[in-house]
Amino acid sequence: MIRSAEVARHLNADPSLVARWVRRGMPLASMSEALAWHAATIRPRRRLDALPSEPDRASAPAAPSGSMSAQLLEARLLREKSEATTAAIKLAELRKQVMRVEDAVHLWQNLATNVKQAFLNLPSRVAPLVAAETSATAVQILLQREVNQTLTDLANGVAAAEATVGAPHDADA
Repeated sequence: MIRSAEVARHLNADPSLVARWVRRGMPLASMSEALAWHAATIRPRRRLDALPSEPDRASAPAAPSGSMSAQLLEARLLREKSEATTAAIKLAELRKQVMRVEDAVHLWQNLATNVKQAFLNLPSRVAPLVAAETSATAVQILLQREVNQTLTDLANGVAAAEATVGAPHDADA
């Protein structure tokens, strides 16, 4: 558990501002979680490694290059950056802003199977209706209506699948 004053010093922010962030949900379990929350919530368009307050070689205490303390400091900085990145990814996953590759592949496989099956079923469903028609115009209207209905059913299935996975549905796409 860290104190909000430590976070304020690390982010070069006013302690009262950090107190507001804590009320908004900033975790204080570790510095990496606090930094990940800050990066995802306060400055979502900025990359974690671009935070001005993140320690780097220039702001690190002076140590002879190649010394054990410089290597230790470098290792600690890499670990801290890695933990912050991992926390940001987990937070984005919880907010349903990203999904696992396996889930996306499974969703696309199901979609392709559903599209294939819907269109393979179309001829057997429409053939009796087409056979009864004598006008080419009536056949065209019938086929258009059936294809549109099949596509609508598929779109509704995609929306339902997105809702179960938790991915946002973009109606404009």
